[in-house]
Amino acid sequence: MAKSYITNALRTSVVPVGGYLRNLSADQMAGHLIKESIQQANLNADALDDVILSNALGGGGNIARLSLLNAGIAPSVLGTSLDRQCVGGLDAIVLAMQRIQQGTAHHLLAGGAESYSLRPKRYYKASWQDEFSFLDRPPFSRRST
Repeated sequence: MAKSYITNALRTSVVPVGGYLRNLSADQMAGHLIKESIQQANLNADALDDVILSNALGGGGNIARLSLLNAGIAPSVLGTSLDRQCVGGLDAIVLAMQRIQQGTAHHLLAGGAESYSLRPKRYYKASWQDEFSFLDRPPFSRRST
């Protein structure tokens, strides 16, 4: 089994909703960190096998793909997105480690990306006859009575 190493770690500042990062989407912030991480690791971006990112609040789509394109990475590099809610960033790192140990990849970027300021509003129907209701909590979250 191949050994895997974390060569560097980056994150954005933690700021309140509506703070100075309020106009940056999660994939824009992640794109900046991907670019910076590649520079800090002195890695050729063409050597990347995949970018694995988790996202809980996004509106769907492939946040990893959008992020790596925002970083200016070649479209030939894959983007794998996880929708794991809590601890998704850690799950992305573990998945990257496992892929390296199994020999299916050599150079991966992994983590999580969120923008609470730009999160989408979600609506749902309890049944096909119902009107849409605002979903203020994830469906897996226990509701208080």
